[in-house]
Amino acid sequence: MADAKTRDLSTRRRSLLVIWVVPMALLFALNFTTDFLSPHAQTGIAVALFAWMGSACTLNAMRCRRLHCIIAGPAFLIGAAFLVLIALDIAGLGRDGPNYIIWGTIAIVALSFLPERMFGKYVEMRS
Repeated sequence: MADAKTRDLSTRRRSLLVIWVVPMALLFALNFTTDFLSPHAQTGIAVALFAWMGSACTLNAMRCRRLHCIIAGPAFLIGAAFLVLIALDIAGLGRDGPNYIIWGTIAIVALSFLPERMFGKYVEMRS
């Protein structure tokens, strides 16, 4: 599994910051933008951040088979898709709908670290 670790983007400080830490910080910062950003703008930014992190997790899962990324990549992308449906008024969960999706997605992503503790960080490919 040494090869998997060298291919894992999250083991590199710069890529970890750019791909996940800064976008997650921006996502949390959205809580303080209600005075100058509309709810649609906030949702649009959240969609972009989720899509960014989900794409990166999916790429990382393909590169190194990291278990967290195998789970978190689709979770971020599904969260982004639900936010798009809410922004387009196709799905309605009320005024707090985007918050439910954002916090639900973050909870799933956070919980996706648990299987790594139980089964190991990387999934071995079987031939």
